[in-house]
Amino acid sequence: MAPQSQSNPHPIYLLCLSLISPCVVRSIRSKVQQRIQLLQATYPGFQPQLAVVQAGDRPDSSSYIRMKAKAAEDLGIKFNHIKIPEDTSLEETVEIVKILNDDDHVSGILVQLPLGDHIGRDGERIVTQAISAEKDVDGYASFNMSIH
Repeated sequence: MAPQSQSNPHPIYLLCLSLISPCVVRSIRSKVQQRIQLLQATYPGFQPQLAVVQAGDRPDSSSYIRMKAKAAEDLGIKFNHIKIPEDTSLEETVEIVKILNDDDHVSGILVQLPLGDHIGRDGERIVTQAISAEKDVDGYASFNMSIH
């Protein structure tokens, strides 16, 4: 049998993912929907909102964001797609994240990576670390805290 790699995973693994993943996704979405309904029953004016920051128009990023928008819509989550020019500076991008952190209407923030060659990986880390832990959809804040 040929050795398997990440680029060539074992067929059984792929089959299991294709069978399990939809069930896991449905379960997670159901729990999220129940949590939203509980919050809305407790706080009648509560409307969850996901803000996604995207630099430029990369087709792969745009496709991923469309999937997130659809999932949010299906769950009754308001979706705010913030498109910024590809050449937006690191400082401007961090400022956008800080504004979203301070916005009480925003429940979660996702920064779509990559942000551009001029930002680089170190800059992307600065941007993702700027997201408050309470609103960090990707969990970068928790990850970053564990490595310091």
